Amino acid sequence: MKKTLLVLAVLCCATFCSHAQTNPPVKIDSTFQKDSIARANLHVWLSIGLDVGAATGQTNKTYSSVDGVSFKFEFPFPGEKLAFTLTAAFSNYSTKSTAYADTMQNGHFVPIEIGLKYFLHKGIYFEGDIGESYNINSSFMGYRSDFVYSPMIGVSLPLKSPYTAIDLGIRYESRISSAGNINQVAFRAAYNFGL
Repeated sequence: MKKTLLVLAVLCCATFCSHAQTNPPVKIDSTFQKDSIARANLHVWLSIGLDVGAATGQTNKTYSSVDGVSFKFEFPFPGEKLAFTLTAAFSNYSTKSTAYADTMQNGHFVPIEIGLKYFLHKGIYFEGDIGESYNINSSFMGYRSDFVYSPMIGVSLPLKSPYTAIDLGIRYESRISSAGNINQVAFRAAYNFGL
């Protein structure tokens, strides 16, 4: 019985060693490759960002610059390219100094969105989000909440410490309202880290 177990153990070792020799490990020499593999192996990423932009379209008649903060959770799908996103943000629309807008306060909105983030190549990604935007002004026109959508293109730049990255992107956001759409184009700079 001992001889049989010894022969089986030797056969298993020989099979394992021959398999290891015929299939050498793949060299990972790209920082982006390492980052995408790390991203895929984590369950959740958190991104904390600052947004700076400008009101566009009809919104630009009332508001000028836009600034805000955003928090984004990313839940990677199996693989390295696609993630489900959940975003909560605060946007401050600064009122223009015009005769029409002098009596208006700055616009404050809290969009909460879900979306998909797809990595195209070496950290470059496209993201599309949809959700609900909440008007938190003390006086407001239209509905308290409205549909919002936000396409975005950006790049995730991995840092030296594992599971961290800098995220840079440009996004367009439109809040669809009966009182007039609220639109912006914004630059987002964020710090990403794995949880």
